Amino acid sequence: FLLNGTKVLLENGFSATGVLRMMQVFRLFPSLASVFDHRLLLAEAMEKANLKGEAIAEYGAMTRLEGLTSAQQALLQNRIATLRK
Repeated sequence: FLLNGTKVLLENGFSATGVLRMMQVFRLFPSLASVFDHRLLLAEAMEKANLKGEAIAEYGAMTRLEGLTSAQQALLQNRIATLRK
């Protein structure tokens, strides 16, 4: 699957390249961008790549995804608050 290559990049420390690849996959296949776990992977990779502002924006965008559980919403709010410190 298309995200497997991205996961391999991230697992091997290529955070910035993984971010670019994942964003490209999301542009090509917009339905993948609506999956919470995929977006969380992207935001976490942005954090690891020291893209703090982009990670905050991604977490903020994720709060608008449909069907989030209260645990997912709390996780997003926690990550946003932590990055803003």
